[in-house]
Amino acid sequence: MVDEALHSAYQAFLQASHVTSLVSASIVLLAAIIVGFALPHIAPPQAHPSQAPAPHEPGTVHDIAQRTEAGAQAAAAELEDDYPAEAAEEYVARDPRRDPPDSQA
Repeated sequence: MVDEALHSAYQAFLQASHVTSLVSASIVLLAAIIVGFALPHIAPPQAHPSQAPAPHEPGTVHDIAQRTEAGAQAAAAELEDDYPAEAAEEYVARDPRRDPPDSQA
């Protein structure tokens, strides 16, 4: 009697697993059909040939404002002059109560 119950339980389990696998396979097949036919075709982007850069004009630098070399050198010199003070402000924590902005350290 126990063997008969075990055998019928095993058969029920086996049948249920077959039904489950068929349902899963049909869902996958349906999803593949939907993806294959219902989704729009997307073409990958195409690379267009690049254009050569504009020829270099003597006396200018490659800048949007097209500044002259002398203007660029003056701006660089100004940045170099201000750099030590700006770096000190960034690296040294100053207490405004202890070190007023006008004091010379």
